[in-house]
Amino acid sequence: MHFHVGEKISIITRKMKKTQKIDRLFIILSELLKNLYIFI
Repeated sequence: MHFHVGEKISIITRKMKKTQKIDRLFIILSELLKNLYIFI
């Protein structure tokens, strides 16, 4: 089964909204993605 990235993120966020720690992880991930896009 192939999911679009948006679908994966929405599913993950639904599961993770219960915990606030995940919000920090998403902020870190988004920062890492920004850095990756700069290098690529």
